[in-house]
Amino acid sequence: WNGSLPGAEVFGKMLMKLVLPLVDEGASTNGNIGLVMTESAAAIGVYTNNRSLFNASIERWRAQAAAYLYIATDGPTPARPPKQRYLPHTAPVCDPSCSDAQMIDYWHGQAVYGHDGLCQETCRDLGHMQLGFAALVNTAETAFHQGVDLYAEAQHRIVAAAELHASLFAQEPPPHRQQVPVWMCSARLKGATTSSTFDMVRNHYTMRRSVP
Repeated sequence: WNGSLPGAEVFGKMLMKLVLPLVDEGASTNGNIGLVMTESAAAIGVYTNNRSLFNASIERWRAQAAAYLYIATDGPTPARPPKQRYLPHTAPVCDPSCSDAQMIDYWHGQAVYGHDGLCQETCRDLGHMQLGFAALVNTAETAFHQGVDLYAEAQHRIVAAAELHASLFAQEPPPHRQQVPVWMCSARLKGATTSSTFDMVRNHYTMRRSVP
């Protein structure tokens, strides 16, 4: 905004005073919550022209994305999430000190990480996975318009997650739909009948970047 809209400056001050303190440190529980907080903080940084806030949000996104979407180069277990604010009455929780056993609990019982793109909330349900993935991609889109290409930085992670989870939805047509692998969530998925969050990913990689 250019400061000329009625109430725009007051609205920005309200965001900084009332909203930002709730979202500026992420959350140590399921990834969708921390990611939407980071999305909000980054957007506030853009709206208020606060470069330091925006940069801090992007750094947190980088750590959150690596902890939310697994790829094989992460190693035998997913990356630990960054240190974030603890929210009372939320579970599971995890931080950089989580043990492998705690990581299994944090990943909702998933102990084998057998495919690039597996998400921390895949075994919780695909509805929450889509919420977190949407927040992750929304922040990448916001950053892209600010000259920061998170899409490129995390391309393999994002594309692998989109392709893996899209193939698991009940309405995905053959030959693209796959049965739930036996190693994934004990071959049982919840919320596998909706799909709404992949259009932005396709637009960026296929339409903007001509990725096949």
